[in-house]
Amino acid sequence: NLIEKAAMGVAVKDLSDALILNNTIINNRVGVALYEKKPSFGPGSARLVNNLLQGNGRDISADAGCVVRARFNALSASLPGEGNRLIRGGGGPSLSGLASQGSGERLSDYGWGASNRLERIGRYPE
Repeated sequence: NLIEKAAMGVAVKDLSDALILNNTIINNRVGVALYEKKPSFGPGSARLVNNLLQGNGRDISADAGCVVRARFNALSASLPGEGNRLIRGGGGPSLSGLASQGSGERLSDYGWGASNRLERIGRYPE
């Protein structure tokens, strides 16, 4: 998916638990925004996997209590998580190969397991 030129590329709120997978999120005011709109519901959480976030005013914005878990993303701001890469400037890497690190595997071979960890699940159909 290509998400571009919006106030918020992806909004996650009020106890939502979003899986944000295989997206190009570029040139937005905020790439991914996590927030608590209604205190009676609680904060949101998101799992970002294999995304490109670049050229946003802020790649990720999260209110207090919101949780971001991220793996194998390319971002223009540093984000902790396995395989996340900091990119600078206009070009940036393509998303293909971000997960492989030369192993021949692709991120599409993985999914979120019951323990909220990225686990090998086999290939998705092309």
